Amino acid sequence: RTVEQLAVFGEFDFDITEKLTLTAGARWAKFERNEFENFQFPQGLPGFAAGNTPDFSGGFETDGSFDGVGEDSDTIYKLGGRYQIDDDKMIYALYSQGFRLGGQNSQRAAATGLVPQQYDPDFLDNYEVGLKSQWLGNSLQVNVSAFFMEWSDYQSETFGINGTWWLNGKVNGEGAETMGIEAAAEWQVSDRLYLSMSLFAASPEFAGDFYDPIDPGSIVTRDGMPMPGSPERKAFLGVDYNIPNIAGGMLSFHYDIAYQSETWNSTGAVLSNDRTGLIDSWDYSNFSVAYEPNNG
Repeated sequence: RTVEQLAVFGEFDFDITEKLTLTAGARWAKFERNEFENFQFPQGLPGFAAGNTPDFSGGFETDGSFDGVGEDSDTIYKLGGRYQIDDDKMIYALYSQGFRLGGQNSQRAAATGLVPQQYDPDFLDNYEVGLKSQWLGNSLQVNVSAFFMEWSDYQSETFGINGTWWLNGKVNGEGAETMGIEAAAEWQVSDRLYLSMSLFAASPEFAGDFYDPIDPGSIVTRDGMPMPGSPERKAFLGVDYNIPNIAGGMLSFHYDIAYQSETWNSTGAVLSNDRTGLIDSWDYSNFSVAYEPNNG
């Protein structure tokens, strides 16, 4: 897959007062895609039309290989403001946009008429407010933000077109959204002790019911159902402690622990409450000891 991008973008700040600044920006981009896919398992098997009748209209091209060219272009915007409380603290608000490229489905999948040859980009609106700050003589840094992200035309993958397990394709469905908060802190407690930590909490879920174009009676995403691969909680803690002048060198200890809550591996597992598709929450830790002589 080769993607060429041509973009024009700009951003400017306007100082309303000495402490209040507004920001505006825009970006126009055009993407040209040239992609080739060779998925020939099982080799030569065609798609099936309605009534499970083999559809050979695509000839041997229905084996899953395709070579496609496509083009996407759009303009996205950014608006924001920040207020400098003092030299060490700033609050901000931000609105920004993004989009993900569309693409092409295989000819044998599109030949069924149930998924398009080309699927469209999906778009994201991001709303965010936050605090960036330093405390205790700049030894402690604390950043906190709350956000709401909203997708439209969300790209969903559908499997088993007309009950044919080797036929897959992507379609544009309904929306999705997530609201959450994240925080990060770094603290140089003393010359010897340093702490770092982060917290993340969100509620990633689909917005609106979306029915499978392959089987209109089958729902693909349900309003309010969790998005697969998107944890609701994450956390991290790191500790570093140094002891100087030990046998002519520096002795250092490091420990960190990371945590992530459970996630689903697919929309199908969520819909059917298939617990084998639920990835358990996990945590892992690292501990290390290092010695560095003063002479290097």
